[in-house]
Amino acid sequence: MASAEPTLFPPTFRVSWTDAPKKAAQSEKTASSDIGFVHGVTSNAIAPGMFTTETNAAMAADPDLVAFARQRVPLQRCGRPREIAGAALFLASDAASFVNGHVLTVDGGMSIQM
Repeated sequence: MASAEPTLFPPTFRVSWTDAPKKAAQSEKTASSDIGFVHGVTSNAIAPGMFTTETNAAMAADPDLVAFARQRVPLQRCGRPREIAGAALFLASDAASFVNGHVLTVDGGMSIQM
């Protein structure tokens, strides 16, 4: 039975919010153990939540999406690009030299609401 509500992606392209991070984390753990131990390279990932960018600015301005973010994200908004850039800068810096195989969630707390 088809849903009466419109969706952003057709059913074949939907991935649950809980499955995607699990798959990313498993891939990250495999990469960090296979590559890092041999070459001294750390391997980490960022799991972003809802972010407003130039590409999706029109969609992000939609009142329904704003209401959704306020309801589902404890910080009650979408993230800004500079906020995910900070996570990337940290993982690329010497401050994260002992961080390996980690998936850093940057989602304004959305994942704890699930």
